[in-house]
Amino acid sequence: MFLKMYDVAFCEGGLMIYPNLGLKLFDKNAKSRMRVCDAARIQSNSMVQCIEAYRHMNNKCQPENYNGLIKHCKLTNHWVDVMNNCCKAGCKLINSPDHHHVYELLDYVKFHTLWKEQAGKDVNKYFPRSTYEDVVWTSMSIVILARTQFQGHAIVQRRHGTDDCEKMFCIARNKCANATAFGTNQNIAVCGAARRRTAQQNPSSMLVNFSPAERTRGSS
Repeated sequence: MFLKMYDVAFCEGGLMIYPNLGLKLFDKNAKSRMRVCDAARIQSNSMVQCIEAYRHMNNKCQPENYNGLIKHCKLTNHWVDVMNNCCKAGCKLINSPDHHHVYELLDYVKFHTLWKEQAGKDVNKYFPRSTYEDVVWTSMSIVILARTQFQGHAIVQRRHGTDDCEKMFCIARNKCANATAFGTNQNIAVCGAARRRTAQQNPSSMLVNFSPAERTRGSS
């Protein structure tokens, strides 16, 4: 259905309305399935608008059957904006234990938990268990930090991701792309020691940190 929707939108020039959507999002392969940015776009507001415009084309189900998917896309799109503290989307740094983003993160966890429970053991009705765990712990790590460790400084949500690990793996791979497991571990150890020395000399260079509320509130 989505490939057909893509073809119709393309013929009608509709993709000019949804510039973030491309064929690679609909006709996936083993490589494109691993791209995080594409996974985010397929659950974005652009996708919601596209579904709402073309869902009547599916003769095998009623348009209202897409309501659950639309709700999921809207919630996930906002969750991504909150985790990236995207100013354009109206999301801010979490600067208090009772910040409204804290409760939005809890609501997102609740949404996925209920969905998972309703799906039961049917693996075709929900994501893999690892995806659920990623959603829960990504959200709850910010919630727990805000509720139990808040000390008057704003939390920079976008810095609580896996970028640090990914950059470390990238550096280690670039040192020797054909290294054995032992060699890779050695490269990571050397890179890790260098990054720790840099962090000690310049704490602001750390990817996971806090930012004073007074300094960031105006730009958030």
